[in-house]
Amino acid sequence: MQKHIITIGLFDKDSHKQEIKKPEVVETVINTINNYGFCATILTEGIYGIYQHDDGSKVIEPSIRVEIAGEMSFKILPLIHDLGSALNQESIMWETTNEPIEFTHIEYK
Repeated sequence: MQKHIITIGLFDKDSHKQEIKKPEVVETVINTINNYGFCATILTEGIYGIYQHDDGSKVIEPSIRVEIAGEMSFKILPLIHDLGSALNQESIMWETTNEPIEFTHIEYK
């Protein structure tokens, strides 16, 4: 099964600061993912992007990470583009891996 990991910075691409509060970002991400029919986990705490702008200024950007398990890789790029547009992002980091992922049904007595 494929695992897709998407990391989204929270700074706006134009203002270079956080314009949308994290709960609104999470709601946007959830709604966008639901439109594609994915199952996902969203991690929101302790994630930072560290990079340097072309002008040499260094940035530490709060970020969120989305993990998606499934065999729908043809939908990942459209999802990323929709997320980037909704959150006014210049770029979004993502990776796809093929690793054993299992879901176990839990029965309660």
